[in-house]
Amino acid sequence: SAPRDAKMVLQEWAQARGLERPVYQVVATSGPPHAMTFTVEVNFADQPALSAAAATKRAAEQAAAALMLQQVTGKAHG
Repeated sequence: SAPRDAKMVLQEWAQARGLERPVYQVVATSGPPHAMTFTVEVNFADQPALSAAAATKRAAEQAAAALMLQQVTGKAHG
């Protein structure tokens, strides 16, 4: 089976506990147009917001979700 992505796992974790869905927001972009870096922040439940940066918005969202999963479950993901 395909590996499950961190965003999906975090959303399912939230749903199982009756919590709101995580909210992702691009908070910064940097670098030249051909090599942009996106910084995405994830807000979730009563947790402090976490952010991650990557070369694509999707990768940054995945990284932020993985950090949040680690924060709420105490386990690394991915």
